[in-house]
Parts: sequence; structure tokens; C-alpha cells
Amino acid sequence: MRLEYIYAWKFPLSLLFCGDFRNDSLCRLHPTHSGNRDRSAPKAEAPPTPAVEAPPTKDLTFFDDIVTPEAVFPDPVARALYEVQPPITSEKGWRSYAFVLPQQQGMNPNRHFHIISVICAPAGTFHQGLGGTGGPGGGFVDWGAHTPDGKYDLRITIGMLLPDTVVLPEFDFSLEATAERLLLRYSQKLNNSLEGK
Repeated sequence: MRLEYIYAWKFPLSLLFCGDFRNDSLCRLHPTHSGNRDRSAPKAEAPPTPAVEAPPTKDLTFFDDIVTPEAVFPDPVARALYEVQPPITSEKGWRSYAFVLPQQQGMNPNRHFHIISVICAPAGTFHQGLGGTGGPGGGFVDWGAHTPDGKYDLRITIGMLLPDTVVLPEFDFSLEATAERLLLRYSQKLNNSLEGK
């Protein structure tokens, strides 16, 4: 997914992990990635409704085995491009996972970034479907989804602020497909925990 670049601006990285960007200006997506893409590509199977209750919302570390680099980047070549950051739990109790593109030539480490994050939160926290925001030089695009049992929300976000000199790696990354894989893993983990009793 690529965003059009306009002018450079500074964006606090701390907002990426647990912020809500839907109230800002809309993100300008590249026309080939604006949601009008060919959806005939194979998708993960729809997750089955779990037969067991989800864990209490106070402890979202339950998602640590679900949101893994392998789940976010099934392609090992794409996975190798990103550094995995330790999970963070916000004051609101949201659990956030981040995958960061290492600094490239021409990037100012105090200003530029390319990051993919997954945030898990109690149900009713995030919208469902495509959203995002942007500004001069960068932006964020996200996909929100609900777990099949309705207990949690997930938001997968790709965000960047990069100079024009940085060439992004070319690989297929779909926010929607990533959400589907994570929801399938969620259902499998719940069903496995029921079978283990």
C-alpha cells in the first residue's frame, strides 16, 4: 500500500500505537490501493464462531500468540524487512503490536517512519472497515474488524512519513486480508483452549 507524498510534517509516533485518527483530514490513497482493487484474489476462510468465551478484557496479552510476525507477514521475505517492537498496553488497556521498517538512507530518525501496527481493544472501541487520515508527506490507513464472538475489536494500521528519496519495499500487504488471518487465529486459539479442558 502506498500513500501519495506532498510535503514533510512531523507526527508524534506515540499516537500511532493507541491514537484515533478518524477525526482528522482524510488520507489520500494511491488510486490502485484505494479500495477499488480487484478483490478476486483468494482470501483466508471466514473464521468460525468460537465455542468458548473470550478471556477477560483486562488482560489482552491473550493476543500475544495471535498477533505474530508470521500472522501479519505470511511471506518470509516481507517479514524480514520489518523489526518487531515489544507489545505495549496503553492506559486504556489496549494491546498494541508494531512492525517497523528500519531506517533507510535519507530518513531522519527523529522524523521519518514506516510502521504497521495491530491494536486489540474491547468491543466498541474501533470502527469496522477502512479508515484513515493524512497530511503533508504522510498518513495512516487502517482496517477495523470485530472478533467473531463480538468481544474485541482489532485495528490494523499502516502509517508512514517518509522523504521522497526513500523507495519502499514492494510486496503485497492487505489490511483486510491481515485482519482475516488474525480473526481466524483468534477463533482457532479459543477453540483449542476449549478442547484442552
